[in-house]
Amino acid sequence: MNHTIYAAPPTEPDKLGWRILLITAVLGFPLLFGVYFCFAHLVSTGDIRFLMSLLGESLALGTGAASVYLSLRWLRVHAYMRPSRVHEHFVNAVSLYYVLMIAITALNADAVGLFSKGGRLDFYFENDWYRRLVTFSYVPLAIATFLSLHAMLSPHLAGRRAVYAFNLFLLFLASLMWGSKGAALLSIASALGFVFSMRKLPVMRIGLLIGLATAVYVAVFLLFTTDRYITLLGIVQRFYLSIDMSILLQDRATSELLVDTLGDVWTEVFRNLSAFGVRVSDAPIGALIYDYALSAPESTGANCRYGSLLLLYPERVDFLIGYPLLVVGTGYMLREFLVAVRLDWAAMVALPLFVFQSFQDVYWYSSHLAPVIFLFGFAQIARAIRREAIGHPSNA
Repeated sequence: MNHTIYAAPPTEPDKLGWRILLITAVLGFPLLFGVYFCFAHLVSTGDIRFLMSLLGESLALGTGAASVYLSLRWLRVHAYMRPSRVHEHFVNAVSLYYVLMIAITALNADAVGLFSKGGRLDFYFENDWYRRLVTFSYVPLAIATFLSLHAMLSPHLAGRRAVYAFNLFLLFLASLMWGSKGAALLSIASALGFVFSMRKLPVMRIGLLIGLATAVYVAVFLLFTTDRYITLLGIVQRFYLSIDMSILLQDRATSELLVDTLGDVWTEVFRNLSAFGVRVSDAPIGALIYDYALSAPESTGANCRYGSLLLLYPERVDFLIGYPLLVVGTGYMLREFLVAVRLDWAAMVALPLFVFQSFQDVYWYSSHLAPVIFLFGFAQIARAIRREAIGHPSNA
């Protein structure tokens, strides 16, 4: 890892508790809602399904919090070092991505984003290339947000903050254009917890700025949205509805009816196995649930959450334990790849982001598994070749 030390180590307090709570609450709020939901229904109904789902939600929450702790511990120690220039190039690449996506959204405003006249996600579901651009952007965009905030709040990049400020501006603009009800604000709130600085962070001032930005963002969103039924209360309720798959599966009869149409839980997570003749459901589980419970169109569905799947497969202890282990292993490979390409700061932020999102959407995780394994393998081969070249230099 190539760093430049520019000052003495920071005098940051040893306690990381408040940071862990902040980041876990922002990144893992669906898990917190899931724990509450399952506990309340377990007490009121005694249904064993809610016990299994409660164990899953709690295990996911603990795994995410542990990954946050490991990242914060590393970042605190290295807070006095300058990130490599590769990180700045990474932020510029993400800014170019924002510009591209804003342009695509503007050119297809009738079918996607804030000004869409039909479904806000119609263009997303009708264009596989666009869907992939969005799916694989979550972790890079969140990393760039952290790097930009770190640059804005740390003194070692004074005079070179324009590119980082521009990235944050594009984040707000793109989020608004996409019709998101607050993804940019959540990204900034979670990224702030990872930022360490030589100086004590002005928490009060930062809080006021975030509050002001939130008010402006929501006001602009409500002013320009074409959906007349969206209200401020509806935006707040959307947070709880992040566990809508669990909410719609609370009735045992619904779960039993749906599970008869599904394949094995592991094959449902990795639906591409259907190409080898493995039985899977006709549509993603989230779409099936919406169709059955709400008679919604095929393009509408819930996130296929890890904890919610345990309401459908309450007897699958192998999935309860095996899926978190798989997520942790894949997160480790992602971190190792980023370290290998000198994005070590990004690697430490990417790990908890990847872990939390994998529990919120198992299909998102399954789409990342093969690319992460490929990148990890490529990095290990490149590292082995480099070591071999160093260990056996050519004879001049």
